[in-house]
Amino acid sequence: MILKLMKMFFFLVLYIHIFGCMWFFLSDISGQQWTPPQYEMYLKSYDVDNEKGYNSETSFYSIEWFDKYSFSIYNAILQLCGNDISPPNIYMIWTGIFSLITGALMNANIFGTITSIFQSMNRRAQKFQEQIDMVNTNMKNMKLPEDIQTEIREFMFTTQNTLDNQKEMNQFVDMLSPSLKSLVM
Repeated sequence: MILKLMKMFFFLVLYIHIFGCMWFFLSDISGQQWTPPQYEMYLKSYDVDNEKGYNSETSFYSIEWFDKYSFSIYNAILQLCGNDISPPNIYMIWTGIFSLITGALMNANIFGTITSIFQSMNRRAQKFQEQIDMVNTNMKNMKLPEDIQTEIREFMFTTQNTLDNQKEMNQFVDMLSPSLKSLVM
């Protein structure tokens, strides 16, 4: 479960990095026509005498590399979510289309993976809850005293993990060939 989440997170970060770098590279080789829409707001939030020396006339392509990378990554995240980033030429339009489609597929993959993880977590809990419901119904039908019912419930809760582990071990051993069973056992 955790491995699936880590794998999904790794591919998400990789996707964002690749599309951020690709978007900046395309804008750089196409005559530096594109400026991130957020860049103007960024410059307005700085005074002329700020620590980086940026002012309203500072070109996006002349700022520090980490700032350019940050803007590009931010715009890759916007594309992942399906936002428009105002491409200025046909190459960037088609790159934007590709990244929006890929972003939609990535979102579907993320939601599908998370749903799958939660379903597998709920499956075991639901099975145990059905067992507890059956035990409770039988105890009520048998009209057992409350203290015995409580003791049975406590027993069910404390032994459930042990029973599940034993069942999983038996299933694992059953799947093995006789020669492998002899090595394992």
